[in-house]
Amino acid sequence: MQSRLGPLSFSWLGLIMFGISLAVGAHYGAARTSLATPIAVFGPLVILMQSLRTRPLLSSVLRSTSLGYLSACGAMLRLPVLLSGCWLLAFCSVMGSLNLLSGTQAISACLVSVLVGGLYAMLALALPGRERWAVGLFIGTLWFAFYEYESFQNGVFIIIALTFSFLLTRARQHYRHG
Repeated sequence: MQSRLGPLSFSWLGLIMFGISLAVGAHYGAARTSLATPIAVFGPLVILMQSLRTRPLLSSVLRSTSLGYLSACGAMLRLPVLLSGCWLLAFCSVMGSLNLLSGTQAISACLVSVLVGGLYAMLALALPGRERWAVGLFIGTLWFAFYEYESFQNGVFIIIALTFSFLLTRARQHYRHG
């Protein structure tokens, strides 16, 4: 039986080494571009997408226990959030030691990473067992937010919050009533 953490640990290390080499190469290359902040934002998101599994929310055995929906979701998010946080901490510390990422850039990258990761986690928990649907809806939501921000301004975030609250309410009902 293969361990579930084997490919995950390899991809975690490979992603951090790729991110560091990409950021250093872009900084010292001919174009002198700083990619440290975008990598710091989307690296933990990739780790979260690889490690979050929501299929246990569909289990009738789990639903028949007295464990609440939020407790079950918190238990499923614990390891992926910890892995994402460790990745972000390691990447920001290496980039800070190489003077490629300032303190304010690291803090803003952490905040944006938490926001984007929370958005994906909400979608993944609202669509248990359908990881591909969650990724597609997540990319579509980001595209909608970027495309319509000019006309709706901050109303985009209200629309997204209402949509996600509806999806989470439906997922909670599905968890309780099958």
